[in-house]
Amino acid sequence: MERSLSVLVVDDDPFVRSTLIRQLSTLGVADVAGAADGGEAGVCIAKKQPPYDVIITDLQMPGEDGLQLLRKLSSDHPGPAVILISGLDARMMRTAEEIARQRGIRIIGSVMKPVSTNTLQALLARASNPAEASVVPQPAQDIAPEELMAALASNQIQVAVQPQVRLLDGLACGVEALARWTRTNGEAVPPQQFVALAEKHHLISALTERVVRQAFDLAAGWQAAGLDLKVSVNLAPLNLAELDLPDRLLKLAQDIGIPSGRLVLEVTESGISGGAANVLEVLGRLRLAGFGISIDDFGTGYSSLQRLNWVPFTELKIDRSFVVAAPLDAKARSIVHSSLTLARDLGLTSVAEGVETAEQMEILRDMGCDVVQGFYLSKPLAPGDMASWVAARADAASAASR
Repeated sequence: MERSLSVLVVDDDPFVRSTLIRQLSTLGVADVAGAADGGEAGVCIAKKQPPYDVIITDLQMPGEDGLQLLRKLSSDHPGPAVILISGLDARMMRTAEEIARQRGIRIIGSVMKPVSTNTLQALLARASNPAEASVVPQPAQDIAPEELMAALASNQIQVAVQPQVRLLDGLACGVEALARWTRTNGEAVPPQQFVALAEKHHLISALTERVVRQAFDLAAGWQAAGLDLKVSVNLAPLNLAELDLPDRLLKLAQDIGIPSGRLVLEVTESGISGGAANVLEVLGRLRLAGFGISIDDFGTGYSSLQRLNWVPFTELKIDRSFVVAAPLDAKARSIVHSSLTLARDLGLTSVAEGVETAEQMEILRDMGCDVVQGFYLSKPLAPGDMASWVAARADAASAASR
């Protein structure tokens, strides 16, 4: 446990508040304060320098309640990590979590009262892991579309790759290609900003083509080097309205000389929410051309089962929010288990993203997940580092099997 953490406990019950403060003390957290409701917490937060690392808050309080406190915290960028506690039903906790995520607040867990010391320790261990942050896409406000156009033309936007590993044998089986923009002055532009900018100013096709072309080049290079790796690329909702997309991607594959089956195209549930005939045609023709089709962030959209019946998916990708919560949240574990069962029954490859701990890996292995990715295995790598990573992974898997 990080002894440098500072924590604010917000609960109207003095006994609960004092108990949590005492538990934190036994875990080595010396900088702890308490508040009786959201209003009092706001005063504490305003005075605290440096800011609190973690806020543990109840939801139901007679003064300002926990949801009001979350709204206050949403103006802090970056804000503290938040742990929700409550004696209310689990559905209300899920509602509060979703409100927090929609407001861009970093939720590292939610638990029913009483909170055990072991559970508290496990939750606080997440506070120092930046990969646990909830990411809510924000529109770019300080980037002109002309700058993005220039970045595309001058190759400032390059692909990083996050390895994917089969749980069956521990070997690398693919990567997810991630667009990264580094300006000429060395400043990195967050992906959620430039992707939103590209969608707003009709540059998403150019951005997607840039990423896909790099992905195909990487797949071809790895194939020539004897590495059997698939490459996954995200498609934006607007890409799915382009009726010529299947023809363009297939021609690109043929020009580069790589089988289309080595590329997996990821689409989100929200991206196909309308189920329009044109969208279904594009996805159908991509599948006919041999591309893999993955439903990304599964479980976060609506009418998932209906869309699974319509679209020729080959892969089901479980959203990281359920993976991260699985060790401590029975409902999240149930969602993961149900998703994996559904994938098996439909003959789809199951992929869990956002794996950050050995415990999450073990849960996924026990449930029969096929493929995993996340910071526990590797942060996104430069493509040139992938071959050595694959070799190291193979050595580790071989040693583990002895």
